[in-house]
Amino acid sequence: MTARTVVSADISARKLNFKDHIDVRGMRAAEALEAVQDFVDDALMLGVGSVSILHGKGTGALKEEIRRYLRTVPDVASVADEHADRGGAGITIVTFAV
Repeated sequence: MTARTVVSADISARKLNFKDHIDVRGMRAAEALEAVQDFVDDALMLGVGSVSILHGKGTGALKEEIRRYLRTVPDVASVADEHADRGGAGITIVTFAV
């Protein structure tokens, strides 16, 4: 088995198990930001077109911190609130320029 085969198998397994959403409600900002960074890295590596980040509404501090980070990611094409019927301002939808 070559290294390329092993990497390809690992990526296939990760893609199969990847969920296109993450819930960071209740986390401290630093912890949530680290989780979101790892999540976005995985999504980009796997070629996912869009993801959702459930941060809740609360004071809006977590949402702002996450969106500040997302603005620094070159492969992020757009960031928007989820539709009001599906969570609105408590969920951020991220679309990638893949």
